[in-house]
Amino acid sequence: MDRFARKDGFLKMKNEIKNQNTDADGRLMRCGLAVVIVIGAFVLPLQAQQPPTLETMLGDATYMFNRYDELIAGVNCDGWKAPESLKHTCKDEARLITQNVQSAKSVVTRAAKAKNAELLDLFNVYAELQEISGHLSELSANIPNFADQDGVPYAQAGSKAEVLAANLSNEIRARLVVQQARLEHCRPDK
Repeated sequence: MDRFARKDGFLKMKNEIKNQNTDADGRLMRCGLAVVIVIGAFVLPLQAQQPPTLETMLGDATYMFNRYDELIAGVNCDGWKAPESLKHTCKDEARLITQNVQSAKSVVTRAAKAKNAELLDLFNVYAELQEISGHLSELSANIPNFADQDGVPYAQAGSKAEVLAANLSNEIRARLVVQQARLEHCRPDK
């Protein structure tokens, strides 16, 4: 009997250990599941925000240049309640940047039609997006002060141009990395 009592005691102890392990495994699984859910909550939105394609960015650049033309057409520098020197600066900036935008439009068209857009063309588009972003942001501050108009459309367009320029700079950077890697393989000292 003693032997059976020990065997029963051993079996009871074994079952208790098994139950404890099962409870611990369950807690561990629930904790692990919670971690996976939390990580998924952060990772999935990042995966959903894929960078725009070059085709999309070039189409957006065309839109931004056209939007700049629309907005700048509504700027009447001569009507500003400001010193003549500021009115003159306003007109010069609008004229020069508009000329640059017209040139950039042809560059965007050429890049969009190319099978593999030239890096210099992409850089020129990027530079012009930066220029109009700055100019529109400046106008968004000056127009309410000197023309009693709403500067919000200028600020919104300036912000959109800035985001587009940032995305395009990432594309340019990625292409530069690829080109540099190719050049490294062409060096005679390797």
